Amino acid sequence: MSLFGVADIGTYSIKTLIGELDNGVISLVGVGKSDSEGVRNGRIIKPQQAGNSLSEATRRAEEMASENLKSLYLGVGGKLLDFTTNEATISITSKDRIVGQNDINRLMDLAGSIDVGTQKRIISTIPQDFRLDGQEGVSNPLGLQGRRLDMTATLVTINEKSMKNYRDTASRAGLKLAGILPTPVCLGDLLLTEEEYRRGKLILDFGMGKTELIVFKQGQLVDSRSFSPGGKNLTKDLAAKFNITPEEAREVKHEVDLSVLAGKEVSTDNSLGEYTNGGKLDREKVLSVLSARLKEIIEMIFSEVRQLGHDNLLSYGIKVTGGNARLRGLMGFFNDHFEPEFEIGRPKRKIIGIEDVVENPIYGNVLALLSSCAKRTEVSKQLDGRASKSSSLLSRVIQKMRAISLPNIGRDR
Repeated sequence: MSLFGVADIGTYSIKTLIGELDNGVISLVGVGKSDSEGVRNGRIIKPQQAGNSLSEATRRAEEMASENLKSLYLGVGGKLLDFTTNEATISITSKDRIVGQNDINRLMDLAGSIDVGTQKRIISTIPQDFRLDGQEGVSNPLGLQGRRLDMTATLVTINEKSMKNYRDTASRAGLKLAGILPTPVCLGDLLLTEEEYRRGKLILDFGMGKTELIVFKQGQLVDSRSFSPGGKNLTKDLAAKFNITPEEAREVKHEVDLSVLAGKEVSTDNSLGEYTNGGKLDREKVLSVLSARLKEIIEMIFSEVRQLGHDNLLSYGIKVTGGNARLRGLMGFFNDHFEPEFEIGRPKRKIIGIEDVVENPIYGNVLALLSSCAKRTEVSKQLDGRASKSSSLLSRVIQKMRAISLPNIGRDR
C-alpha cells in the first residue's frame, strides 16, 4: 500500500489531498483546505505566507487521514507553464529487437535532454506519437518488434524562479517537494476517455481567479490558454451593482439558480434575502448581471478556440471543472445559450472514499493531481518489480555458480 499527498495552490484557496494506492485502487483518505495567502493570479509571490497556508491545509488532511506526510506533489497550471516540442530517436539493441520499457525510458530521457535555457526547468515529458521503423501512428510501441524507434514529445517547462517559489513554499510548510505536476495534463488524464483523447476534446477550468481553456487532440495536449475573468468577476459585478459586500455577493452568486435564465423557472419568489444595502435584491436583476458576465467569458473562449484553429472540436462539446462549475443551473444556462454541449467533468478513474469531494468539481484540479500521482506510483512499482525480478534472477545465477565452484575450491585445498 502506497501513501502520497498532492496540493493545488490557488489564488483563493489551497487544497491538499492524501491518497492510498492499493491493488490499483485509489482511496482518498484525507482532505484539507485553507484560505490562500501569498498568491496572486495563480502565482506564488510570498513563499512564506503561501507555505503557512499550505501547512494548514496539509495539517487538516493529515488529521483526517491519521497519517503524516514528509513530501508532496504540487500542481502548476495557467500562464506559469510553457510547452515546446522535441524529437528523439533510438536503436533497439536487444537481440530479439522487442521494444521494452527500458527503450521507452531511454527515448523519454533523450527527448527531455533538450536545452531549454538556464531560466526554465522541464517538469514533464509527454509523448505525442511514436514511429517504429518509420511507420507512423504507433500509440504504444511496448512489446513490438523493430530496429528504430522515433518519438515526438511535448516538453512542459516552468520558469526557474517559479520553481524556486514552489520549492520554498513546500519547505516553509515543513515538507519536501516531491515534484511538480502540470495540472492541464493531469485534468485530461482524469476527465477524458480514450476515445475523447483520440478524437479531441475541450476542457474548461472555471476557477475563481481565472478561466483556463485546455485543448486535447489526437491523444495529446495541444493548447492551454489562461484568461483573467473568473468566478471572482461574477462576485465583483454583483457587489458593485447592488452595493453589497464581497461575502454577500458570493452568497448571492451561489444562491440563485441560473436555470431560470434557461427558461426553467423554479421559484415564484423574485427577491433575495436582506443585505447591508438595507433591502432585498431583485432576482431578475441578479440573474441579468450574472448572465452578461458568463456570456462574455464563454464568447471569449469560443473566439480563442477559433483563433487556434480548433473549431471542429466545438461539435464534441466541452467538459467543465473548477470551483464555479458548481454554480446552480450553470450547465442548463450554457446549453440553452450556446450550441456546443456543456457537461460537468467527472473522474473517469474510480476514486473511492469521501464521495462529496470526489463528485465536487471544486476539487477537480487536485483530484487530477492525485490520479496522476497514483499513475506515477504504479509505473514506479512496475519498474521496481522488473528490477527486482532481474536482481532475483542474477542472484540465482550467482548461487548456482557458487554451488559449482565451491567444491572445486575445497578439493584444491
